[in-house]
Amino acid sequence: MICFISSNCFAEYIPSELFTIPWGDGSDQLKLRPRETTYYDPGGVAPGYDEDPGSGPSDVFVDKNENFIFYSFDNGQLKAFNSLGGVVFDFSYWQPDFNPDFYSNNIGGIYEDSLQRLYIVDDRPFVPVIDYSGNVVDKLYPFTPDSTVSILSMYPKYNGDICFYGKGRGFVTYSNNEFYAGGSPGFYASNDSYYSIMSYSLHEIEFVKYQNPDTSGNTVLTEYSKKAFPQENIHAAAVYPGGDGSKICVAVIPDTTGGGEIWEFDLSLNVIDKFAHNVWLDDEVWGLAPFIHPNGNIYRFRCLEDGVHVIKWTKQ
Repeated sequence: MICFISSNCFAEYIPSELFTIPWGDGSDQLKLRPRETTYYDPGGVAPGYDEDPGSGPSDVFVDKNENFIFYSFDNGQLKAFNSLGGVVFDFSYWQPDFNPDFYSNNIGGIYEDSLQRLYIVDDRPFVPVIDYSGNVVDKLYPFTPDSTVSILSMYPKYNGDICFYGKGRGFVTYSNNEFYAGGSPGFYASNDSYYSIMSYSLHEIEFVKYQNPDTSGNTVLTEYSKKAFPQENIHAAAVYPGGDGSKICVAVIPDTTGGGEIWEFDLSLNVIDKFAHNVWLDDEVWGLAPFIHPNGNIYRFRCLEDGVHVIKWTKQ
């Protein structure tokens, strides 16, 4: 067993590398233009640096069958691989299976429901719902079918609800095939409350807890809670999506090394587990966030020179 934690060791996980996806333009590859900093000295004026932020996969969703769905914000990738690294589908815009109804702008988020249907947000007024065969099975209009409100983001909940955010209009929640006013980007827990982080300081995290939205769509504040961590030096903290609703996962950077940890809190805001996943290492050419699965596994995606190494961490 391997215990990965910088201090106050809790979690014991065993890692296993499932497969590697190479970089490239092929269907079984992922597109990447690495970050690059170029020094220039034109002479006669002050020298400087040109920064190219690069482009590559933005995020990964892991479904119930351990399919890995990669998508990109700015280069039109949307493809899935199974647990052996085989291609499940490739809906990237340059592939023959692409349909303009899938997405037309930068993909801002995806979610897969229990029926293996993908929901895609890309700033349009509607959200396409597609299956693995490339069929558009539905188009959701969180406001009205004639609305021009751009849907900027979505926040899936552990119970299958999805909260959508419309530009200038706020939140609506999709539940049991119906839309309801209001919602929250925070973590929706099994006690019917939302949790998010109000603020953090070097030795403290302040949580805020909300009730379900009222009939007018207002998310009602319940309480603020400050939790002290005198032995830590917290440099970043945010509630992390994922899990089964019984605990709150918080992504934390507890020091200046760039290493990251996931802290698990129970719904009374007590720390019950910690896992160090090292969000950014010197040998990585790109960054992808880990994925916390409802089954308890944590998936890590190490982006190295030869491609994306998909690693599953299983708690013992």
